[in-house]
Amino acid sequence: MNVKVKFLKFIDFTIGSIVSSLLHSTQKAPEQRSLSEIDGPILVIRPGGIGDAIMLLPLLKTLLELYPQRDIEVLCERRNEAIFKIALPHIKTVCYDKKSLSLITYLRRRKYAVVLDTEQYHNFSAVFAKITQAPLRIGFNTNPGRLSPYTRLVGYNTQGPEDKEFFRLLYSAVNVRDESSADTLPFESKQRAGIMKNAALPDLPESIDQIKSEILLVHAGGSIPQKRCPAKIMAEMCKFANREFGLEVIVIGSNADNKYAQEIVQHSNNIAKNYCGQLSLAESAALCKKALIVVGPDSAVAHLAIAVGTHVVMIFGPGNPVKWGPDENQGIVVQGDVMCAPCSVFGYTRRCSNPECTKNITSEHLIGSLRSILNKMEN
Repeated sequence: MNVKVKFLKFIDFTIGSIVSSLLHSTQKAPEQRSLSEIDGPILVIRPGGIGDAIMLLPLLKTLLELYPQRDIEVLCERRNEAIFKIALPHIKTVCYDKKSLSLITYLRRRKYAVVLDTEQYHNFSAVFAKITQAPLRIGFNTNPGRLSPYTRLVGYNTQGPEDKEFFRLLYSAVNVRDESSADTLPFESKQRAGIMKNAALPDLPESIDQIKSEILLVHAGGSIPQKRCPAKIMAEMCKFANREFGLEVIVIGSNADNKYAQEIVQHSNNIAKNYCGQLSLAESAALCKKALIVVGPDSAVAHLAIAVGTHVVMIFGPGNPVKWGPDENQGIVVQGDVMCAPCSVFGYTRRCSNPECTKNITSEHLIGSLRSILNKMEN
């Protein structure tokens, strides 16, 4: 987790919790009207990382189809703005970590009809929702300290797929009382798999674009170190993929992932090629689309791969594969068999000096998963 993210979480915990509690005295009565009865733009709030942003795409695409005449905006972190611009260029993005004072003025002037807050725990998203003064402000009822800014609350299943849980907010906005019954829905929710398949993506660098062999793409990143398998294990899988299937192996990540990526390269006898820090987010998406399979932790690149329609072997440590993993047609989940996993809840992971959930994963686990996907693709 980078320094900026830690700082934002600290500010949210200290100042955000105080501001949120002060709003309790201004709480309005629950709003009874549905979205169709209220004119104005729609605002969706989505804090978090790139994976969080990708999980939101099905809801946004559904909103675009349901309300083509309305302005639909996303309030997000600057690091995620590119995802929305690539995937859904008709959506306007507003970044809350750019100019905070002008943001407050902007949110007040827009006169939104509804705010859908997809955050479940942190405080400032609820404060932003309150600032808008939208008649319909819908949020999850997961954190008792941040409930008062909303005019409508919905439940949240900590064991439900994240992209599906977001639709609970829309069900409430259109006054669907029983979201478990498909017959009551006035729309069809979109699927995450392949949702960016037709997105306009840039050309890849020539050194990658000229590769004629099928590509195994390995992500060396992960928002926290506990998500990573040992480099030797990843390297064994790379050597197998090259030897048995003739796959070209490329490793990507940020500059911060370069040391770990170099370890994979060295242990693979230089079969893997390191491109850490050399690709933009859009180029990474293009490479995911070009690759035959993507292998990596529960992090940005694996979610990108799912969005562009590429099969994944997704490595889970402290994260919850039920909530964040691919469906069975899109990939395979690999996770160490330990009692303490998953331990990550609402963006916070238990401190652990010996993360057995990823250390217990063997090269046989990864190779077997790789082979299963390749066999399925052949059939």
